[in-house]
Amino acid sequence: MRTIHRRDLTILWKPARKFAFALALLALISSPLPQSANSQSEYSVKGKPVSKETYQAAVLVSEALPLINSQRYQEAINKLESALKLAPTLPEAHYNLSVALIKTGKPVEAIPHLQAVVESGAELPQAWVSLASIRQNSGKLEEAATLYKEAFQKFPPKTWDAVPEIHYNYGLALGKLGQSDAAIEELNLALPAKAGMPGLWLTLGAIYQSSGKIQESINAYGEFLSRFPKDREAPRVRAAIQTMEREAKADKRSRATDSSDDYYAETTVNGPRRWRASEMPIRIYVKPGAGVPGFKPYYDDLLKQSAQEWVDASDGNVSVEYVTSPSKAQINFWWSDNPADVSNRAEGGEAKIYVREDGTIASGKIVVLTIPITPLRPITDNLVRFVCLHEIGHVLGISGHSTKPNDVMFFSTSVTDDRKELSSRDKKTLSRLYSQKR
Repeated sequence: MRTIHRRDLTILWKPARKFAFALALLALISSPLPQSANSQSEYSVKGKPVSKETYQAAVLVSEALPLINSQRYQEAINKLESALKLAPTLPEAHYNLSVALIKTGKPVEAIPHLQAVVESGAELPQAWVSLASIRQNSGKLEEAATLYKEAFQKFPPKTWDAVPEIHYNYGLALGKLGQSDAAIEELNLALPAKAGMPGLWLTLGAIYQSSGKIQESINAYGEFLSRFPKDREAPRVRAAIQTMEREAKADKRSRATDSSDDYYAETTVNGPRRWRASEMPIRIYVKPGAGVPGFKPYYDDLLKQSAQEWVDASDGNVSVEYVTSPSKAQINFWWSDNPADVSNRAEGGEAKIYVREDGTIASGKIVVLTIPITPLRPITDNLVRFVCLHEIGHVLGISGHSTKPNDVMFFSTSVTDDRKELSSRDKKTLSRLYSQKR
């Protein structure tokens, strides 16, 4: 009997810890006009006549700016709040107050002030970027993308030369929404100003990878390594490149040998691996996950639903049952918060199968992580379900990977958080694998 190890779900996506805010401070150039002939005092801001209250509010805004620059945020907040009592609609007061609030770690409190600027239509493009960034950080990707799009429509293209964060942030949002081509276009627009940011190259590489553009991903990751060879992510990037180079060769083989209906030939390069018909149902033991950080009780249901999807796709050739003791199981499954339980920390799970000399599978193991493998890919129900689907596919004998992003057995996880279903190619590959029973 020999052992086959499978390492899965290689993807690297590590942008800046938080999406960038456009936090340029906005000053109001304020000066009183000379007293007019009728002896009534008049005031102006930016050359426009204003009320005394608005002028006084503008003075407070100007006084708040050096306080923010010197990190005296609470003093600045007090002045800006006083400014808004005098002039409740003054956009610059709202915007600079949002800057101070964000600087003090209160982005939620900044939202109404940014919304006030956006709703006023003021010529303050940074407000659109900052509000969209907060929405994006809280997972409201559609709202964020809409704000970015509105900003592009409202302000001339030259505006964004001074606010390149918008291209980076918008690209991230589009990538998470599954719009890979548009995401790549925006990220490339950010490159001239942000090429020195490691996260940009990692994000480009990840989106290329998850969309199946393997050579482009290798190029982006390679650029990352040339610029940041000592970055802590460098070892993982090198491993990812090796994986993709291997998958690129597999893709060439599959183009030559596989039909478009399945990827059977690619998964049986070393011969077919499957469970014997005489050993059905396959007995599975699920180790209790209680006490494992990140584990939720219904994860067991997600696992069992995933296994049933493969059973349903097997044309009656595969069946499973769950046992209460690992000694009675053919497959042992457990949840883990320890990245050391998988061979590569960039992976969300791992499957191992143990194969007899005749190619039939004798036993298997699966581990699925309950902690994020990247800051931008938090653990969600969809991700847990996807990893379970993928690893069960391996333990049932699909030894290799698909090179098509729409397949569950694609070699990389998606950057989106949509619900992944078995593709027709996944189902046909399993059906073909078990069409000749042993």
